[in-house]
Amino acid sequence: MMELLRWRGRSRRLFAELKAHFGQGDLTQLSIATREFPQRVRADLQRVMESLFEPPDHVRKFLSVRQEQNYAEITFSGLLSPGWMPPAVISPPEYEEIDIGEDRPVRCLKAGLWLAERNGAPYAVLMSPAGHHGMVTGISFQIATAGNEASADIAESTFRKLESGVQQGRCYRGKVLSLEMQHSYTGQSTGIKVHKLPPVNRDQVVLSDKTLTLLDRNIVQFVQRRAQLASLGQATRKGILFYGPPGTGKTYTIRC
Repeated sequence: MMELLRWRGRSRRLFAELKAHFGQGDLTQLSIATREFPQRVRADLQRVMESLFEPPDHVRKFLSVRQEQNYAEITFSGLLSPGWMPPAVISPPEYEEIDIGEDRPVRCLKAGLWLAERNGAPYAVLMSPAGHHGMVTGISFQIATAGNEASADIAESTFRKLESGVQQGRCYRGKVLSLEMQHSYTGQSTGIKVHKLPPVNRDQVVLSDKTLTLLDRNIVQFVQRRAQLASLGQATRKGILFYGPPGTGKTYTIRC
């Protein structure tokens, strides 16, 4: 009981920050919109967040938050009306490093709360791990607003910017990937593992002229005409399936 009271005392500051940000009205009247992103886009999402929330031109304050029980999710509902579970508290920022196959990993924030304002309308953004039964399945973004039409536009435009930034993300472009569930021995979170393969020269690929011509037409020439295809409303993404027994040049070809 004493431990729970101590936790609740630490959470009062977080509640007070939200109360001061939105004014002294009834916080239960806030409108909360939620979007969830998959773990595989976490590195790209971090870079989008940095461009949206830093420098803090419309952000009044940033707070790093942490849930006392790791298996419990952090939600605005829990922050504004805590139940019997130990509440979330303000803490130093926690980061997890994501390997994207470059010299330095991407430092991804675990959970954070941004208190912001746009055109005089206050709103708050809560980012935290999303999961079920103690397993993290993605990243959750919740946006709390006053509930009027102008505030709804703030939430919708913020989500659009996040989604657009992720779609244009380039953390894994042009890299050889495989899906991984566990952490690497370096302590870096993987989720997606980037394989650092040595390059292969064209003359090292032993394929027939007919096959090489077919690959050139469907890969190289396709990429060269991507802008033209887009202007005609055609799809600009394409996948190639390689098949055959070991030793026929599949791996060498994708590294060329």
